[in-house]
Amino acid sequence: MSSNSNSLSGQTSSVRSEFIYAINKFPQEWALTPCVGKKNLWSGWQKNKLDRARLIEAIQSQTNAEGKKTLWTGVSVVTGPLSDGVMAIDFDGPLAWKKYLELSGDQEPPLTKRWTSGKAGHFQILLSVPPEKWGGLKPQKIELDNNEKLELRWNQCSTLPPSIHPDTGKPYFWESEAPIAECPDFILDLMREMPMIEAIQKAKPETTAFVSADEKSLVEILEKDILPLLDAEEFYGSHLKLKPAGKNLKALCPFHSEKSPSFTISPIKKTFHCFGCAVGGGPVQFLHQLRGGLGSPTGKDFAAIVQELADSVGLRMPDRKKNTLSNNSSISHPRTQENVVYLSSLSSDEDYNPDGEPNAAPNFCQIAESKLYSEGHWKSIGGQLYKFVGSHYELRPEVEEKRRIGDWLNKYAERTKSGAWVHNRAKASYAGEVFAWVVGRKAIDPNKINPDGLNCSNGVLKVNSDGSYALLPHDPEKVYTYVGCKFDPAIDPADCDRLLECLEPSQREIFLRTAAAALNLKIVRSKLTGRGVKGLLCHGEGSNGKDTLRAVLAAVYGNGMTGKSLSDFRSYDTGRKFTLAAIEGSICNWASENTGKIDLDSIQSLKQFITGDPLDIERKGKDSYEYKAGAIFLANCNKLPSITGGTEAIEGRYGILRFDKTYAKNAIAAEGQLEADPRFKDDEKFILEQIAPAMLNKMLERWPLLLSEGIDYKATKEAMQKAQEESRHLWQFVRDAGIEVQTGGRVYIKDLWERLQEWYVETGTLEIEPGTNDRKDKLIWHDLPNKYDTPVKAINQVFARFSEIFPKLKKLQYNGRDEMERRAQWYLSGISFVQNPDLTTNFALPALPVDTEQVTALPTALPSDIGRASGEATTLAETTGRDGRAVLPTILELCNTITQLTLPERQKLVELLTGTPCSDPLKAFRIGDKVAGNNPEESSYNWHGRIVEIHTSISCKVDWQEREGKKGGRVISMLFCNLRKI
Repeated sequence: MSSNSNSLSGQTSSVRSEFIYAINKFPQEWALTPCVGKKNLWSGWQKNKLDRARLIEAIQSQTNAEGKKTLWTGVSVVTGPLSDGVMAIDFDGPLAWKKYLELSGDQEPPLTKRWTSGKAGHFQILLSVPPEKWGGLKPQKIELDNNEKLELRWNQCSTLPPSIHPDTGKPYFWESEAPIAECPDFILDLMREMPMIEAIQKAKPETTAFVSADEKSLVEILEKDILPLLDAEEFYGSHLKLKPAGKNLKALCPFHSEKSPSFTISPIKKTFHCFGCAVGGGPVQFLHQLRGGLGSPTGKDFAAIVQELADSVGLRMPDRKKNTLSNNSSISHPRTQENVVYLSSLSSDEDYNPDGEPNAAPNFCQIAESKLYSEGHWKSIGGQLYKFVGSHYELRPEVEEKRRIGDWLNKYAERTKSGAWVHNRAKASYAGEVFAWVVGRKAIDPNKINPDGLNCSNGVLKVNSDGSYALLPHDPEKVYTYVGCKFDPAIDPADCDRLLECLEPSQREIFLRTAAAALNLKIVRSKLTGRGVKGLLCHGEGSNGKDTLRAVLAAVYGNGMTGKSLSDFRSYDTGRKFTLAAIEGSICNWASENTGKIDLDSIQSLKQFITGDPLDIERKGKDSYEYKAGAIFLANCNKLPSITGGTEAIEGRYGILRFDKTYAKNAIAAEGQLEADPRFKDDEKFILEQIAPAMLNKMLERWPLLLSEGIDYKATKEAMQKAQEESRHLWQFVRDAGIEVQTGGRVYIKDLWERLQEWYVETGTLEIEPGTNDRKDKLIWHDLPNKYDTPVKAINQVFARFSEIFPKLKKLQYNGRDEMERRAQWYLSGISFVQNPDLTTNFALPALPVDTEQVTALPTALPSDIGRASGEATTLAETTGRDGRAVLPTILELCNTITQLTLPERQKLVELLTGTPCSDPLKAFRIGDKVAGNNPEESSYNWHGRIVEIHTSISCKVDWQEREGKKGGRVISMLFCNLRKI
């Protein structure tokens, strides 16, 4: 037994629990036995199936069948009938794979359960054998070069994951957990034959044979008559001192100087190969190169060597003077690569077309690729090499690969025309050539990196457009450059629930649905209208949970989560594009630290990233290429960045999550504190094994809801408005003054400037000391909280400053005739004060309806004259109790009075008239909402309509539709306080 402390007794209880969990997952029909390394199995394992409960007890107690202490390090499956016909194939080294392909006619094994210890070229697979095919099956072991072998196991044991490998000290792990495939018939045929390793029979001719020149060419004579009689050990041994090496023979290479033998001879194939100088062939090549030649002999040289070999085996050749023999063979030769070395010794250059044929001599780049990159699965992405490690492709640093290539080139030798062997490729430039060659050969389309699904440690979690999901086995053809946490649907969610308390329920739902979108953002974008998933700014100071949530998602996504900051995106916009190279393949970018000195709306590359528009990936020293990002975006912000853009531009792309709670010991709930748990901050294993799987399950719960309902960002609107106001005080003014974006709207700059000055005075930003005599008023300005946000101090700054928050604003001069007093005045086009269309004043607080009582109360039956335009609002000219007296002058007087009220007085007036506080009804209602009256005693409660226009902050227009057999079709102005959603 290995002396390293890798037994289960040395593992933690959680690791042992995972081991027992794996045992319970194995099929019940399997016979299992505990093991120590690859030996010391359970007593009687060949005959009796060990009870599963007894097996678990033995693992937990670390005792054997007799109750003696035994340090079990793993569990093996017993192949054969005892496990219902399961058999295993052990690929013990890279040559085993090649041997399998040779035996199968280049057919790869079927997709089935496959596991490995992590050693290159070493893995095992399980196959099933139907009962009717069990007869005559015996285990087979095919010995190969370099002590490698291909084992076909039947009535034997194969150690399963997560058992500990006796040499590496690390657990076996699954490369594929696909269903067990049926064993191919050619494998069963091999298992019914005699053992494949047989003693080499030395053929010694007793009499001299004779070959007629008329019957065969020199090539055919060599293949059919000479080589079968040639004893490889005798032939090569007459020139070299041979030593056994498994089924092969080894010697010091006669073609270059070496101290350790790298010259290998296959007695069966009768071929040679030197791993030091990369030469090889058969007896013809050996004799030719031994005498100073290169490659294969031709013409007379070829004929002479054939004659020499014929003499050595006692074969009489025809008289060449009487019979002119051509060494051009008309025989069709096999072209498979595995026969190249052998065939090249049997013929001359004239027997093959060297252009593109397999017998053309490879250059040093091709040889290096074969030696260094033929084992396992390799891909190149963005000029870098990645190797498949069982669950994902892992980056191999360029400097390490070039060093590995350099080590190989340092041993690689080539023969010059003079016959000398030199290491002329041992240069850094040649290592770069090999690296560039392999990168080009292994390149993959960037858009195929990290395909749909989440690459978990135990398989690929695929989510579907119908809301379902499934766990599939890892597949090297699916190129994932990251691996996340384990998918465990049975994990306890309690700790994860405690962590999520750092967010209010509405914002918590936004976070979880946004995180779920990363499982397949392509599907989400195809389902959601508009821009889809917004970027989230996580705002809050202190110990508030946002850093832990980031760590949890990092565990869920693995290297699929990147951390490029707002500054990195800004640098990209300034031309330093390589700062974003790492986002390639990302499914989530969560920046941990960000400065508040950045104007969010000015970062164009971030807008492209969030909306999925193409970006350029440019690595240092590499050519750039286009890449379409498919990742969600989050950013931690102790202080929010400057948010200056218009409502549509900002709110269409970003949302703000407020982390207002803090974690503390002996937390005080009334002060918004949560009880701190140090594991959330410092225990990475706790995050990976407990919190991350539970978080993944919550994301999967939201997946179907995300596709059917999308994400409701209402809970982020208030935070966004506050952030905008903190970045630009003009946002607060706009909302206080009731200014809205309106196509064709008009606000005169003079009026706006006067109203803005009044607002500055009300908020304490401006003091005005009245002037005396001819002196002007003195303006005393006070600083705003944000030092980067200065007040508008002159009328000539109004257009420029309001354009910062309304980018589409235009400055125009009035030349109409309707308002002669306004001619030649400048106004801003694209915004307007919220007001009644009948009023002519240019700014006011939200206007009141013409007649609150009659406009908001629906009639029992809608008027029958439904021929009027559906967009026309009802305007009443008189009120109940006024006997026909016109109300318009009274309304005008009232509105003029309203404009002179202070802001609190105006809000109080609205409360008195509507019965509800003037908060922000726009949060609750949107154009298109289906509504009805909210008073059950009114007949309007049974009618229904749809909001078609919102023209003030307290009122809207409703298109009332047919109900209870009566026709609708009238558009009537309504107060929000008298409506309900249906």
